[in-house]
Amino acid sequence: MRLARKLFLIAAAAIAMIAFAAPAANAVEVSNEATLAHCPEVDASNAHVVSGGCVVEAETDGTLATAATLRQHATMGGEAVFSICDNTFTAALHESGDGFIYNQILGPGPVNACGITACDEAAPNHSNLPWPATLMEFGGATALQTTFCIRPAPSQDPALEGSAFTTCTIYVPFAENPDHEYTFTTLPFGAHEVPPWSSRCSQNAQVSLTGRWTIHGTSLEITH
Repeated sequence: MRLARKLFLIAAAAIAMIAFAAPAANAVEVSNEATLAHCPEVDASNAHVVSGGCVVEAETDGTLATAATLRQHATMGGEAVFSICDNTFTAALHESGDGFIYNQILGPGPVNACGITACDEAAPNHSNLPWPATLMEFGGATALQTTFCIRPAPSQDPALEGSAFTTCTIYVPFAENPDHEYTFTTLPFGAHEVPPWSSRCSQNAQVSLTGRWTIHGTSLEITH
């Protein structure tokens, strides 16, 4: 097992511990809205193949306002944007809200400055590592907590494939629109950044993520 995968599994375990230790965390129930069936178990194999669960897709909408934007914040003030990406991905969710994000595509954003890709195995496998995710209720709000794993894009340094990476655990609130679609939106960075509403990475508070993703595909019923 490669070092990158070992360390990412440690991060996955960490998010699970945070989720189950948090007050009122995971107080949600996820079902298929059309059939009312509870979402089945989710599994990720050693080959990083995700199966089971209720499967949905999510994406940004291609505008600068909603693109997944990563910033580095200086200790004494100031910030620098280092990545702007359009995202698409698939998620499989269990009725408890636990699951995985996979099929991640981090593409050039509105200003063509993505520069990162999802963590993966080295050649010849190239499989993306699934990202652990949990839908949860915390303090009356409902949100997605996930640990995403990224590395520099192949165009920047192909030699980093399967080795160098960065993880970020983040809490993203979501809302349901009249068409029963769910939109996940990070809050703008600023003075309000206190748990659990922070858009900062748990592993490094000097890095923040902003963006908006809309789920489509299978209709979900999320109750809490």
